[in-house]
Amino acid sequence: MLNNSEYCITAGEFAKLCNTTRDTLRYYDKTGILIPKKNKINGYNYYSPAQITSFFFINFFRSVGCPINELKIYMNETGTDGFNTFLYSQYESLLRTKEELEQKITIMSKGIEIINHTSGYTDGVVILEHFNKPLTVFVTDVKSSPATTSGEIITDLTRHISRCSKKDNINSFPLGAVIDYSCLKKGIYTYKQVFSIASCPDDTDTYTLPSTDMVCCIQKDSTGDSSDIYSGIINYINEHNLTAKSDLFSLSLMNIVNIHDERKYMKYIFVCV
Repeated sequence: MLNNSEYCITAGEFAKLCNTTRDTLRYYDKTGILIPKKNKINGYNYYSPAQITSFFFINFFRSVGCPINELKIYMNETGTDGFNTFLYSQYESLLRTKEELEQKITIMSKGIEIINHTSGYTDGVVILEHFNKPLTVFVTDVKSSPATTSGEIITDLTRHISRCSKKDNINSFPLGAVIDYSCLKKGIYTYKQVFSIASCPDDTDTYTLPSTDMVCCIQKDSTGDSSDIYSGIINYINEHNLTAKSDLFSLSLMNIVNIHDERKYMKYIFVCV
């Protein structure tokens, strides 16, 4: 146990030594993980030199996401027996965070690839595009009827987002909807499934699309009616003697309503061929 005489560094000096703020020190004091000694004569708080390493210990583990309560429990234990357990638990937590970040980076890279491919597109113009790798998607069957607008499938969207939250390799953004290709050719634009991009296939509801070649089109809020794009994709496939290898996927890359109640969106609509 430290002697009171060892508490010789004022709060201001301690904050400068640790490159922090007095507000942070007050927070650590309040939470009980770094407690100074109060001088009864002048009412000032003083820290000991040994608490400098304590501060950086706290700061490091906070920076890697360790909750204050876990730090407090460990730091208030007597002895060093619990250090290995604490260290390994934080290491495992970091590994899980790393895996989650890698999954999100993979998904985001796929989104960036789509954006890069579409940067030179003319809105509403159907083209044939080639990707380096096929997309992997996670799907949720639509149970609503009718199911021709996002408003009509809101319960399905909610169910899909809930399912995404339980999977490490899925992020609910960006998401989209699927229309059966045979229905598409008949002019029936009913949503069959809701989907999101996945980092890798893992079960029957997650699968890799059958081709890296896509007949596709970008639709923005200024482009016009979706049905014209659907017809344009079918016509392109027929005119170029291509074979559709997938249903129609409409991926919402952006769908924002601003403070003026104005909507702006961008969809990537495609069929694998």
